[in-house]
Amino acid sequence: MNLLEIKNSMQAIEICDRKNYSIDTPEVIRYAARGVVIKNNRILLTQSTKYGDNKIPGGGIEDNESPIETLIREVHEETGYRVIT
Repeated sequence: MNLLEIKNSMQAIEICDRKNYSIDTPEVIRYAARGVVIKNNRILLTQSTKYGDNKIPGGGIEDNESPIETLIREVHEETGYRVIT
């Protein structure tokens, strides 16, 4: 699958965080990009330092950054691997 096919197959996922916030807590919308990285039939996961859980790489989209650019940057920041496009 090439980069264009990946971009065209991306779907937006909205996740609502409704923890124990008061009713007066303002709603915050944060856009993020995450992706499943597969190599040699293995899935790349990162471990959260905050909660200790495993997750797929990704993170918040910065100003003037596309979801693909975000994912490429986040994979490198979180794992040290470079995405080849």
